[in-house]
Amino acid sequence: MKRRRVIEAFLVVATCLSAPIAQADEFDGSRSLLCATMSAMECFEGKGCDIRHPMDLDLPQFLRINFGTKQITTIRTDGEQRVAKIASVSDGKSALVIQGVQRGMGWTISISKSVGKMSATVSDREYVAVVFGACMTEK
Repeated sequence: MKRRRVIEAFLVVATCLSAPIAQADEFDGSRSLLCATMSAMECFEGKGCDIRHPMDLDLPQFLRINFGTKQITTIRTDGEQRVAKIASVSDGKSALVIQGVQRGMGWTISISKSVGKMSATVSDREYVAVVFGACMTEK
């Protein structure tokens, strides 16, 4: 009996893992997204790069991307809400690319249209932060 439950649980997990997480049409800019940052790298000109946690770089843990209002909303750990205006959205063959400028720094977010994986950069002339994460559509 116990062995049967283990096999059934395995089959459920295998089915979930083999099913696509999201359809490609969910990442086309027509629906709002909720994205989570998972890892980051911080680079300074002439000094190299270090692996960091996104929150250590004052980067948000979660981003809400609203294509209708052309805004990205974040909430910092201290509760402060930040809003960044989206300057452009490009719908490429395999990725949705979002760009803007905030506090004198340029930023770019690239989201895989097939699975929702995200990479983002925030940069100025001497500094770059690279962030990796994942997005899902808001229903």
